[in-house]
Amino acid sequence: MTTDCQDRRFLSSRGSVQCLLKQMKPVYAFDSAFTPVEFKEWQFGLRVVMKELMHFPEVVDLPAPVCVKTVKRDGYRIEKWESYPLPGSVVPYLVLIPNGVDSGHKVSAVLLYSRIWR
Repeated sequence: MTTDCQDRRFLSSRGSVQCLLKQMKPVYAFDSAFTPVEFKEWQFGLRVVMKELMHFPEVVDLPAPVCVKTVKRDGYRIEKWESYPLPGSVVPYLVLIPNGVDSGHKVSAVLLYSRIWR
């Protein structure tokens, strides 16, 4: 956003807010130079503030996630799971598991998130 004023001030409140936001550093901004202890403190503080800001409802007795389908493929299997984070809500997701991976033979995981817009 640009301004015609010589002192670089904005006549619109939108411009003023945008200028202010560009100059602000969020209280919980991530810093790649965090030590492990600083990272844990940042993570805890951010979690507390996000819970307060998001006003998540206290929901109890929700069902555990369920594996609804398994399809074997060459070298891996695909599991379709459903999670129930809120009453009346279901979140489906897929898990691709290489052959030989089980509770006794663990490997690293990769989480991919994709939002499909309709």
